[in-house]
Amino acid sequence: MIDVAPKGTVRNAARARHAGRACALLVVGVASVGAVVARAAPTEDSIPVPTRLQQMLPDLLQQAGIPGASAAWVEKGQVAWTGAFGVRSAETEIPVERETVFEAASLSKPVVAYLAMRLVARGDLDLDAPLWDAQGYDRLAHDDRARQITARMVLTHTSGLPNWGGTPLELNSDPGTAWNYSGEGFVYLATMLERRTGRSLDELAHQEVFGPLGMPSSSFVWQEEYEQTAAAPHDLVGRPNEKNRPQDANAAASLHTTAEDYARFVLAVMKGEGLTATAARDMLRAQADIAGWGNQETWEHLSWGLGWGIQHGEAQEAIWHWGDNGDFRCFVMAYPSRGEAFVVFTNSRNGLSVVGGLLDEVFEDTHWSMRYLGYPAWDKPRQVARRALQRSFLVEGEGWPALRRLAREFPANVAENETQRVANALESEGESAASLAVLEWAAERFASAASQRALGEAYTARGNFGEAVARYEEATAIDPDFEAELAPRMQWLRDGLAAEASSYQPSGDELEAFVGTYGPRTIAREDGRLIYSREGASSNTPLVPLAPDLFALEDNSTFRMRFERDEDGRVVGIVGLYSDGRSDRSERSD
Repeated sequence: MIDVAPKGTVRNAARARHAGRACALLVVGVASVGAVVARAAPTEDSIPVPTRLQQMLPDLLQQAGIPGASAAWVEKGQVAWTGAFGVRSAETEIPVERETVFEAASLSKPVVAYLAMRLVARGDLDLDAPLWDAQGYDRLAHDDRARQITARMVLTHTSGLPNWGGTPLELNSDPGTAWNYSGEGFVYLATMLERRTGRSLDELAHQEVFGPLGMPSSSFVWQEEYEQTAAAPHDLVGRPNEKNRPQDANAAASLHTTAEDYARFVLAVMKGEGLTATAARDMLRAQADIAGWGNQETWEHLSWGLGWGIQHGEAQEAIWHWGDNGDFRCFVMAYPSRGEAFVVFTNSRNGLSVVGGLLDEVFEDTHWSMRYLGYPAWDKPRQVARRALQRSFLVEGEGWPALRRLAREFPANVAENETQRVANALESEGESAASLAVLEWAAERFASAASQRALGEAYTARGNFGEAVARYEEATAIDPDFEAELAPRMQWLRDGLAAEASSYQPSGDELEAFVGTYGPRTIAREDGRLIYSREGASSNTPLVPLAPDLFALEDNSTFRMRFERDEDGRVVGIVGLYSDGRSDRSERSD
């Protein structure tokens, strides 16, 4: 079993406490890839935290490319300040207000943990009884180990379940033996609570949390009024994306709320409101050690309680959690012994890039939690270069001049992996020609095996197998260590080139032999062609014959399939062949 003993103050901290706090942030324009945050001269702690936050956040959000944010500060037993900054949507330019609703992402989990502890406090839930006893769970019915999972294991992320998985749901480890962050665990717990109480998760949350704590804008499912109050998500370069409107509650990720509502929740958690003294203490007590994920340097400084991360800094212990739904990102940290908490929600993929600096402003401590998560600060040169490159191509229309200028002026910052990210972003936008051009430029500039491999993948996706083989060969010539990885890819490409050179055309009887069901895959015949479909897919795709028993998918240059036969010549299976060398097999089941 994992170590469940409480931890004390961490000794031999990596750095001394801050000598003082700064009163403001001075920022250098984003036009310079070397932009940095500079602090004003240290001052006395006479300037209140809300004043400092109100002064620094507008400029900081602008420089970091974050369209909008809402924040709250808790002290002396109350929500002392809330602030609203920027716009809900870069398209409408409607300003963020105190009532603006954000996606809380994984900040959903502490709310579900509190809900569960309310049930524990009333004797309606046993933290250490197997959840399976309430009722079975189809997604885990195949694995007897799932019958050991308890609510405590879910809340401490020691259930063995993955963060996200499919059906059936596969365990990563035996329950209770290792820490592994898991959204699926919270989904499982919520399912069991719903079955046990006969109420939906959202109904339970309103009854046990939102109503008693005065959180009128909070819900796990979409509300009609959110059409007028919700913020829009924004990508790395500040463009709004389509807003998700969850119709079904997800215990790990679907909470919608405001900074003020969530601050009230955190205040209640720190006070133990609605809980017994034992339940309140256990919730915020370190019960599991973190290991195996994130920055290893931070493991000894962090633990996990019941739904909350526990940080052992130089100051008193803090509780914390982060949220990341892609284009919505948020963070909360609180010091229960001091009665102080900070909450921030953003509508941007860049949102967590500013949290480290904000925490430095409001708490004198080493923030191991942010080091653990590893989100790069907005002002790191490579982050600035990454945003500048993507904006130059996707927003400002001046891609190539900017790319060449940045590469010339700041060669250390226009890194190889950043140009590949730019290429990926362009590809996702449908700018295929520009994406390929960026990769070709990177291959010429960096002359590395990795850049040649990336270009080979791009040519493969475009069906240019000959050029792809040449690039993979160049990669292995530069670095022979790449040969093991690229050899199966090159063989796949050469098989495709050989098939292209043939003129194979199967007869009707030959095609009929392939028709059937192969596990999740189905082969049908329509208008003289084979049609492929897969369970869970929304479309059917014609197959293109390449050679006896070998077919490609129409308009898909990275996958093909080979039919297998038994000794009597009957087709008995399909082997899926992927351009990266992977394969999988589906047994005939009809």
